[in-house]
Amino acid sequence: MIRIEDEIFLKKKFDFEKLKEFGFCFENNTYIYSEDFMDGDFKAVIEISDVLKGKVIDNFSNEEYMPLRIESFDGEYVCKVREAYKSILKRIADICCTDVFFANDQANRITNRIFQTYGVKPDFPWNDDNGVFRHLDT
Repeated sequence: MIRIEDEIFLKKKFDFEKLKEFGFCFENNTYIYSEDFMDGDFKAVIEISDVLKGKVIDNFSNEEYMPLRIESFDGEYVCKVREAYKSILKRIADICCTDVFFANDQANRITNRIFQTYGVKPDFPWNDDNGVFRHLDT
């Protein structure tokens, strides 16, 4: 099973005020947003609480559209649905999130502390998720 949401929202931090402005409703400690897409054939439902959950509902059957999550399903129609869903998620990420250096909250807190103290941001010399901090004088 692929988690499209993890791919889109990795290294993103939600701004909860912007979520409300975007159209999310706050119910039972969860921000919820839904949007019909592909001419109303599908509905994206995104829930944000302690964890991020997303699903695509086939409006004809009113059930979750599972081919979206199966990597081996790569037919033209499934790919169109997947790309349309990703487009919704990317729009939410662009409008409602800020970029962070690391996926882990603790690593980002340490990064912010280093920046506040020394004015240094992490460098990623290996083009992966491993960042290093370099003293400006050396």
